[in-house]
This record gives sequence, structure tokens and C-alpha cells, in this order.
Amino acid sequence: MIVKMDEVADRISHMETFLSPNVHYIIVESRQNEDSAAWTAPCLTEQYTFDWHKIMTSLNLSDNVHILSQPVHWFPEVAKRMWPIFHKAHSVLANVDSETMEYFWDFCRWTGKEKDLKELYEDFRSYNDTSTVEAILFVTSVLERSLGNVYLLRGKTVPFLLRDLLATSELKSILGTIPTIFLQLLVGTPLSFNVRNLVWHGFLHPAEIPPSLATALFVAVASIGQLLSAELASIPRRPQASDLSELAKHMEPPPGDLVPHAVLSVLRESPLIPSRHLDFWTSALQHYHRGSWGRCCLVALPQLEHLARVAYCVAHSCPSRLLTAESTTRYLTLDDLLDTSDTSMLSLLGEGLLQLLRDLLSLPTGPRLRDRLSHGEVDLADIPSCLAGHLLGAATAIALRFRASSTQPYSNYTSRFHNIAILKTAILQTTKSITMWKQCPRPPETPWPSWNDVVNVNKDVCSLYQHLTKYVTATLTHEKHVDDADNSGRLEDLPNILEVFLSSVHIPIMPIPKSNMEAITLLRFLRTILQFVALTASSSTHEKNRWEEIDTLSRQFCQQMLQNKHLVPKKHTVGTCK
Repeated sequence: MIVKMDEVADRISHMETFLSPNVHYIIVESRQNEDSAAWTAPCLTEQYTFDWHKIMTSLNLSDNVHILSQPVHWFPEVAKRMWPIFHKAHSVLANVDSETMEYFWDFCRWTGKEKDLKELYEDFRSYNDTSTVEAILFVTSVLERSLGNVYLLRGKTVPFLLRDLLATSELKSILGTIPTIFLQLLVGTPLSFNVRNLVWHGFLHPAEIPPSLATALFVAVASIGQLLSAELASIPRRPQASDLSELAKHMEPPPGDLVPHAVLSVLRESPLIPSRHLDFWTSALQHYHRGSWGRCCLVALPQLEHLARVAYCVAHSCPSRLLTAESTTRYLTLDDLLDTSDTSMLSLLGEGLLQLLRDLLSLPTGPRLRDRLSHGEVDLADIPSCLAGHLLGAATAIALRFRASSTQPYSNYTSRFHNIAILKTAILQTTKSITMWKQCPRPPETPWPSWNDVVNVNKDVCSLYQHLTKYVTATLTHEKHVDDADNSGRLEDLPNILEVFLSSVHIPIMPIPKSNMEAITLLRFLRTILQFVALTASSSTHEKNRWEEIDTLSRQFCQQMLQNKHLVPKKHTVGTCK
């Protein structure tokens, strides 16, 4: 098996491109020499924005064309006519001085990101090995988010996918037919350039994409701003995600040995990483050690996805699935790569590393770094170092899976954002809030019940309590965390006992049975009710009229548990946790 995987990995390492034939033709083969831009009719205005009438003429478009209904062979021909437009725009802007460009950046204010765009443009003009792809990554994310805001001038719910957003009549009515078609050809359909997906899914290597394509995107952003200057209504701004730093607090610090030369040494020797993609990892590490953690993630995320895709194709012996998909073929998505029911990937990466990748990239309650960055939902400056470090650590860990190394990072990692992990944290928080009840004044007419009085209300609850008490006591005494099991009866000791207990019990989560998910959902619902009761009790003990509300909610809590007692683990199953 190992020999077979090595053979597949070797085949992959010698692949010249990850673009399928049709995509390769549009992106690489149909591209004329950039020197031909010298005789191309200019399609820019005096403000260095696109002249849409001249573009309509150059591309031979009509004002009522619907590109999604065009035959497949139509797109390569149009793409071939678009390249001179890109090249000419690039050659013109390359000779514009910084003072004149300030007027250009004024047209980008509609995005709210004009300063970031300007900074990325200055770095892009260095024309190093990865600057073009990095510029496209950022501009496409800004463009998608900003166009979604523009859509809200006429529509209500912004489509999730950029291609669906560009196909809406609302956006077309604001921007006009030709600008909308131009954007669809550039970033909105897999039949054409589809440049947004190509860079964000890590398919391109630096030599496959020229700077003129990035310049075209910058000009497109400014050109849309010029069109929108006629809009009387102000563009609504959806709030950016701001909880990444809080989420990062739930994670341990990344590996401490993310030294550039050490990481690059591991990645360079890995058969999973083509030599032409190493420049991206070099750039990501440089950003990380400069403290530009957002830029680090911007570059690293597509390459981490590509690395995971390579690992998948090695594990399943299917190198052909590494290519970009044609319009009629489904390519491997992150959901495919991180599927917990895929025993081949689970065996190859290990449960700990797969849990880390899911925590960072896919779990709804986690950072969802790839989604948030690629769709423009988060500011680069708001990404903490912890998350950038874990992306680099995850790439190193995947590469080490194919080396005879005693070091296997993240082999013992446990999820922080899976429903089970969240439930454990929620249980501890709720327990701590309950212990505060002793500090609250008690209603004089109501005696304070003992815990036994509470559980003896119902024999099923009493039976479950007794069984869990024995199980907790046995677990704690076996782990030697407490000297006296009787101490578990003291209310103030409950949080510490539960914390030890929950950390001692390992609940498999990959994959998780449907019945377990139902039980987790129920427990989270019950915890929500109990947490509300606890907070209400703590804040409203002096208001007698609130005690009836607390009593009602407490009854709802018990009734919900009794109605779903089929989900309560039986005596013979509780002890199976390890």
C-alpha cells in the first residue's frame, strides 16, 4: 500500500499543470504576447477606468446577450479577444504616476477597502513570483463582498456564490449589461476565466497567470465605482466578522518551531508539494514572521486546500481528480477532503490532524477561515497570529505524514469547535453559574431543596442520577483526581469535578452516529434552558414576580428531558466511553 501511494505521489510531483485542457487553453494558450497590446485599441477612459462602449465593440457583444445561454465554444473565442484588453490596461497603468493614481483610488471608495487595495497594488507592482496571485486573491474577495452590498440596493438576500450574484437582475439593473457580462466572463462562470475559483482553490502556479489579469481586476473595481457614482442612495455595508480573536482563545498556541527554513525544508522534501508551488509557502512564511497574519492566511489557505487535495488523490489513487473540473464535472471540494466518513483520509492524516483542519476550515461554529476570507467577510487585520500559525502547522503536519519522522504534529489534537466540544464547555459554564445560587437571597416562604429532593421527583431522573454518580466517581477515583469521592456531593466542588470528568472521557466524533447528534442537540437545548434559569435566578431573586417564570422554565427543562428519555444512555452503554 505504501509503495502504491509513493508511486501516485511521484506521478503528482511531476505534473506540469493542474488545469484541465479547456481551462488551460483559456488561461494560458489563448494568451497573446503582451507586446501586442501596443497596437490594441485602448479600452480605457481618461480616468483609467474601462470604456464599456469600446469593450462592447471589441468583444462583439450585444446589449441583450445572455452569456449563460451561449454554446461552450463561444467562451474561448471571447476570452481570446479579452486578453489584449487586459494587456493594454496593464501597460497603461504601469506608466501612471502615484499622484495621478490617487484619483483612481477615489473610485474604489465604494468598497470601503480602498486603502487595502492601494497597499496590495503597491506590493503587486513589485511583480515577484506570487504577487499576481496574491493580488487576485484579495481583489476578488473585496469585489464579491462589495457587489453583495450593492445588490442590497435592490434585493433582500445576497446570493452566497459570486456567480449567482452576478446573474441576478438586480445587479444588472444597477451596473448595466456590458459591465455585468464582463464580470461574469472574468470571475462568474467556469466556462470562461473563472479566475476567482482558480486562485482560491489553489489550482494555479505563478507562471500560469500574468500580471495583466490582476491589473484588469483593479481596473474593474474602479470602473464599477465610477458607475456607482451616479447612484443617489448610499450603499449599505454588511458588518465584517469580528469574533476570530475570541475563537482563537479556545485553541492552544501553534507549534513553536515554525522557523522559515525548517518549515520550508519539510515542505520542499514533500512529494505532495510541486516545486512551482513552493514560492507560495515561502511568501506565506515571510508574511507570518513580519506579523502580517492576514496576508499569511490569504496566501496559505488555497495552498493548504491544494495540499489536502493532493493527499486525497494519493490516498485514493486518483491523480486525475487533481485537475480543475470542466463545467460538466464536479471537482473535489473542502467538504470532500474533510469528510469524516472517509476512512482513507482518516487513516492517512490521523484523527487529530483532520479535526484541526475541520476546526479551522469547515465547522460552522469555528473560524471558517477559507469561507470568511474568500467571500470578503473578514478584515485581514482582524486575523490573529494563532490561526495563521495553525495553518502553517497543519501544512507541515500533512507533509510529515509522508516522511519517516518520529514527529507527528497534532496527533493528539482534539476539536475545539465540534458540537461535543462546545457542549462540554457549555456544561461547565452552566455548572459554575449554578454554584452562584448559594449567594442569592432565598425567598422566605420557600425552603431550599436538597439535590436529592430534586432528583427524587421522578424515578427515571433518580435512576439516571445514581448511575451517573457511580460512573463519575469510578472515573475520578480511577484517574486519582480526587481523594474522597464523597466530596462530589458538595455543590461548590461540582465544576471542578465535572471539568476533570469531561476531560477524562473521550467521545469519538469522527464519524458521529445520527443518534449521538440527536442526543447532543437535545442536551444543548436543555443546557440553554438551564442557563437561562440560572441567569434569571442570579439577577432576579429580589423580584418575587419572577419566581413563577423561573418555576415554569424549570418545568419545561424537566418535561423536555422526560419527553426525550429514549435518548438517555442505558446503564450498559454509559460505561463504553473511553
